[in-house]
Amino acid sequence: MFQIHFQLQELDKIVPWGDENHQSMHWYGLTDGLLWITAGNHTVYEYSQQARDFWNEDIQYNNYQLSRFLQDFSGTFPFICESVPEFIYQNIENFMPITDKWKRIHEDLPDDAFELWYDETYWPLVEWFYQQNSFDSGHLVGGYEIGCFRFQDKIKFWWDNDGRTLPNGQPVWTSQKGIYEMKYADFVREVQRFFDEFFQKMDIQVQNAVGKDWGRVQLDKNQLMREHQTTTESFQQKIDALSKKPQFPRDWNTISELWKKCLEERNQN
Repeated sequence: MFQIHFQLQELDKIVPWGDENHQSMHWYGLTDGLLWITAGNHTVYEYSQQARDFWNEDIQYNNYQLSRFLQDFSGTFPFICESVPEFIYQNIENFMPITDKWKRIHEDLPDDAFELWYDETYWPLVEWFYQQNSFDSGHLVGGYEIGCFRFQDKIKFWWDNDGRTLPNGQPVWTSQKGIYEMKYADFVREVQRFFDEFFQKMDIQVQNAVGKDWGRVQLDKNQLMREHQTTTESFQQKIDALSKKPQFPRDWNTISELWKKCLEERNQN
């Protein structure tokens, strides 16, 4: 099963932004909460017991503004909707290590030659993977690369934190990397369900924030209500892209040729 879980922080427990002389609150701050994703037998964004002990904090899941995840995740939707070639789909698990090794083969080149190869050969192969179908969690310690890759009526949800650990060498997460395959229609339904539940809870969060006396904390309540409305509509438009034809089709022929070149050079070294 694939499911996106969250829990918004209670309004009175959200720490205002700024210092004691100038504090403020806004829509982004109100999305503070916990996030975790069930993907088969794995839980993504669940801190390991070693990490909780290391930080001396009993926080089980990713504790950050949920809006950051929505922004990053939904930014991939216009690209996820496009079916990738089968040879790419079959190699999603291996794409990062294979292309990383290819890059290391060329790292001994003179700087100018390496930069030219990187810009004209390597980046055109990997850009779509890292910049379009995936997003990083660089704001988190040991954050993941997370991506979704569709092939016809199936999709793979992939996560990998590239082996990053705590300073003591212990894992940050209960699941450092993995992949989960499901029907594309099920993925779209779950994304819509998560969106609907999140914004239903945010409706209440915003209503309570408008009704609260914030004292010295600055909050433009009219702006908050406008932003909530426009943000709700904006995210729904991004979700709708999952069921439409791709607006930005990729050049899979070029990517295919570069992939073959990558495999050939990798096998020769």
